[in-house]
Amino acid sequence: MEFIENVDIKEYKEFLDNCSYNHFLQSPEWGLIVEKNRKQKRCLVGLKDNGKLVAAGMLSKRSTPFHMCYYYASRGFILDYNNKVIQRSMEKTNKNSYKISLKRNSNKSV
Repeated sequence: MEFIENVDIKEYKEFLDNCSYNHFLQSPEWGLIVEKNRKQKRCLVGLKDNGKLVAAGMLSKRSTPFHMCYYYASRGFILDYNNKVIQRSMEKTNKNSYKISLKRNSNKSV
C-alpha cells in the first residue's frame, strides 16, 4: 500500500461518491471554506492499493512559528473500518508523516 500526500481532487470526489460512510466535513469544498476563513491549508491524502484509492481524508494544516505543523482530520478518515489491514496501514502512515500532531474526530470506533 502506498500513501499519497496530494490526492487528485477528481479522484478524491469519486472515492467520496462511492463510499456510504462519508461526511460533508471531509469534502474538498469544505476544505476551501477552511482555507479561506481559518487560514489553514487543505490537504487531500489517501492510501492506494494496486493503484486504487482505498482510504482518504481531508486534513486541515495549521503551521506554527517553528516550522512545525498540526493536522486535523474532521470526522476522521474515509475507509473501511472493518478492514484491519487498511486501518493499520493508514494509522502507521499517519504516525510517520506528520510533524507535531494529528487530531482525528471520528464517529466510528477505532
